[in-house]
Amino acid sequence: MLLEIEISSLRVLMKSDLEEVEWMKIRYEQLHMINEKRLVAICHYKLYQKRMAKTHDKKISSLRVLMKSDLEEVEWMKIRYEQLNMISEIMLVAICHYQLYQKKRG
Repeated sequence: MLLEIEISSLRVLMKSDLEEVEWMKIRYEQLHMINEKRLVAICHYKLYQKRMAKTHDKKISSLRVLMKSDLEEVEWMKIRYEQLNMISEIMLVAICHYQLYQKKRG
């Protein structure tokens, strides 16, 4: 973050008939103001970083919960699919056996 503050040089201040003590006070106040603005900017940046990290963590944690429950659901669906496949194969075999039995009887 760039700050623009006009700070007069010692030569300009000497021409304006300011005493050295007054110039030092003014210079100290200007430097102090720059330092305060810098500290405020740093604090705002840190707060922004914390907010972004909190938002990121919230999204990631909800995603992890969804992924875990989704994985459990996918596993359950795979098992159920395999069970239904086995049942349908057994039913097909039973139907074939029944049709062969009917042909032999008939």
